[in-house]
Amino acid sequence: MVDSGVNLTGDIIPVILAGGIGSRLYPLSSPERPKQFLKLFDNSSLFAASCKRLVQNPLIVTNKSLQHIILKQCQQYNITPSNIIYEPEPKNTAPAILQACKNVKPNDVLVVMPSDHLIKNTDSFNKDLQKAIELANQGKIVTFGIKPTSANVNYGYISPTNPPKFTEKPDEFTAHKYIKQGYLFNSGIFVFKAQTMLDEAAKFCPNIMANIHNYNLLPSISIDYAIMEYTAKLATIKASFDWDDIGSWPSLIKNIDQHLYKTVIKPWGYYKDLFTEHGLKLKKIVVKPHSALSLQIHHKRAEHWVVLKGVANVQVNNKFTQLLPTQSIYIPLAAEHRLINYQEHELQIIEVQKGDYLAEDDIVRLEDNYGRAGILG
Repeated sequence: MVDSGVNLTGDIIPVILAGGIGSRLYPLSSPERPKQFLKLFDNSSLFAASCKRLVQNPLIVTNKSLQHIILKQCQQYNITPSNIIYEPEPKNTAPAILQACKNVKPNDVLVVMPSDHLIKNTDSFNKDLQKAIELANQGKIVTFGIKPTSANVNYGYISPTNPPKFTEKPDEFTAHKYIKQGYLFNSGIFVFKAQTMLDEAAKFCPNIMANIHNYNLLPSISIDYAIMEYTAKLATIKASFDWDDIGSWPSLIKNIDQHLYKTVIKPWGYYKDLFTEHGLKLKKIVVKPHSALSLQIHHKRAEHWVVLKGVANVQVNNKFTQLLPTQSIYIPLAAEHRLINYQEHELQIIEVQKGDYLAEDDIVRLEDNYGRAGILG
């Protein structure tokens, strides 16, 4: 993996938030096996890379349903947690982070990192983190700001003012305005003293602190909405490292090194197998203009198609659907289906296959524009 570990000294506690399910990458990411545990990059998981980003043993916060996979990956990747906090059920990041704060010494500096982020250049991360620790020791709650690439409404935004102002997930109009004004994305990585965060929680979300050990009464709320939008102790460091939260299909495909994978040429275009693990296969399929895949059936797998680029016309049994970028469709086991590109430009989709058998010979072609009807594979 690209992260090689930051060598820090003192009461520095890496806190790994590992309870998310990555719902925007469903069905590749699922509640049973979220994206952070898949070997998507360099034959390692994002969870393992996050745990090894600092040399200190991490404190892991997750939920009880993921206990088996957490312990398995800790053994597989030689990770020795200082502690694992198992929440009875996911309650978002505010309860998770405050639980971590209650399980360390008040003056410990926590480096809170989601387990599903990709950070490529460790040297730059090291330098930024050292600055953040200095600010945290001065009583600040530090986040790393990321230069926006688009008006993405799935991120929090940080103003360029002093002190900075935090706004979580604005609408699209506001996001465009923020970008013009020089706002940064919130990376979701926070550095602070435990007592600093507990003091702010007592001011801004006392209901969480009062019920921190009673999960039935805890609200499900992010640290961004609970504290970061209100605190006057926020400090921002503009990140000099490359960062991605792998929160969408385009970001996943952008970060997978596609040069490592064989291109399979077909009459209608080509495909690449990008990932295969635990009954899942991820493909990128590119269809030439005015071309179509065969009308086909699979007896041993279901499929999920997500459009990356272009306009897809999809037939599933006798139903015809047009899909635009980011839209998706599920193709059940044994359903007749076909993908068509009527446009003047190429069509790019992601195909997620799910089943016990994922080989190319599980295909029955019913109709084909290239004379392959009845041919397997």
